[in-house]
Amino acid sequence: MGEAGELIGVESVAAGLEVRVPDPGAMFGPVGQYLDDGAPRQPGASSSAARSLESALLIRAGVGGSADAGVYLCRAVLHVHGNVQAERLPLNLPAWGLASVWRGFELPYGLHGTVMVTGPQSEALDADLAAEIQAVCAAVAEVRAEWQDRPPVGENAARAELLAAGRHARNALRAPTA
Repeated sequence: MGEAGELIGVESVAAGLEVRVPDPGAMFGPVGQYLDDGAPRQPGASSSAARSLESALLIRAGVGGSADAGVYLCRAVLHVHGNVQAERLPLNLPAWGLASVWRGFELPYGLHGTVMVTGPQSEALDADLAAEIQAVCAAVAEVRAEWQDRPPVGENAARAELLAAGRHARNALRAPTA
């Protein structure tokens, strides 16, 4: 994936928004010494409290501020910026498409700003789930790029096209291989 401490992501076409998947090494790898009761310990041997703090700080840095969590799939948590209205962050269509695909219906609200995806309790994601996230977000970005030459007929058609592309990308990964 990336070097420890690095976040990987799939960027959308407009506004530089992205859905970030933390590198498992960045989440729980050797990032330094932790101090519990005054005694330094070796990297990677952190307590659960230190790991929790580390992941919370990584998520906060990833979304650019305080984070709210949303569960749209039992194996993943979407962390969104917690102060969207005050900061007037732009709509993140890849994140909205991903959450809608996972829920199985079109979400009636948008997700704004940078979104970070982790496993439950901020655990690292399975490789297959990370690939699914990247495939759905890439499909949404491709549709948005096509709109430069062929704009959608209307908002409802645009939403339907984004969701169809996201579902197709997810289903292609889940299809049995012979």
